[in-house]
Amino acid sequence: MSKDITSAVDALGQAEGAELDAFRVEIAARLADREFDWAGGLGAELTARIAGGEDQQGHCREMLYRVLHGLAARSEPASLRALMEVLTSPYQDNPSPDQGVSPRSLAAAVAGAGRRVEDIVPLVFDPAPANPYVHEFAACLLQELVLVVDGVDGYPALRSFAEQLLTEGHPLAVLPLRLLPEEQGLPERPAEAPALEVTAAMRQRVLDVDVTETGLPATAEAIGAAVAHWVSQSNGLLAAQEFWLAEPVAAADFPALLGLLPLTPWPEAAAAWHPATPVEVFELLFNSAQWAPAYGRGCFGAYGRLAAWHSLAALTGSPADAPPAQIAELVRRTSWLRAATTAPWFHQVAWDLAVAALRPGGQQVAFLAATDTD
Repeated sequence: MSKDITSAVDALGQAEGAELDAFRVEIAARLADREFDWAGGLGAELTARIAGGEDQQGHCREMLYRVLHGLAARSEPASLRALMEVLTSPYQDNPSPDQGVSPRSLAAAVAGAGRRVEDIVPLVFDPAPANPYVHEFAACLLQELVLVVDGVDGYPALRSFAEQLLTEGHPLAVLPLRLLPEEQGLPERPAEAPALEVTAAMRQRVLDVDVTETGLPATAEAIGAAVAHWVSQSNGLLAAQEFWLAEPVAAADFPALLGLLPLTPWPEAAAAWHPATPVEVFELLFNSAQWAPAYGRGCFGAYGRLAAWHSLAALTGSPADAPPAQIAELVRRTSWLRAATTAPWFHQVAWDLAVAALRPGGQQVAFLAATDTD
């Protein structure tokens, strides 16, 4: 294609098949050759055409997505500089949602590209961005960095921006700038623990416990926060339930109790339950939140982390506005089990989970199951 960006974008409106393929190849080649100024100029021109209503075929949107994500995925400071020049262009002040370039995905790509925080801070956070699109991009990037870099709170500009988000009431502001113990991840994938045995003595101890299902729609929605996009964007099913017990049940008898509860995925046969640690439960919810369902987009790291804590808050009975550190205290005192997702209710493709919580005190149970398919 022509090296003249304006002429190239003019031709893009009428381009078809092979011409579009050539445009895609040209973008990839230029990025590979580190022609970041060219890519930035192309991105600015594409953004202007979209804002001016000159993208009837959607070709500019596609190429803008490729340019921005191509720049974001590079590790060189010059690529981030070019990316920020596009994002801070006048046409990005109020980006249309149908541009298809999510600040969440861009932030995840920038954080995952192996850049040094020292190179990111002056280009994104110092000074703090005023452009609404870049502000949201920076809010996501701050938390994406927390997930991949130690010591984010050691940078004054990042601490200052975090305080600004808190003052503004931004939803991500509640997330700490250091990972909590539950978020540290598993050093290695443990071997599958065998299903817990339910003995006759365990069944006898819980047989006469008076159980009341207490769940409300709002609570069910909160419990399912980590997998809400499975339902809203794809073919997902979600079951979120709460129960109150007239007398406390010991953690050792929790599997037997679950066999007596009317859990949605198991209307007849009982499930096989496995022990789970707080780290395993957080990882399960976080991965479910950050990655895409069968159709649609995931929440990415920043909002995926937030969604996981929202689910944990509801599962443990924490106040809805509790900070993660406070929720974590209850998470550690809760007895956790996860179920084998082999019942017919589960699609058993790639998106299945089932987890149960016996809250501190032994008189409240919360349960979450979800499944999705293509």
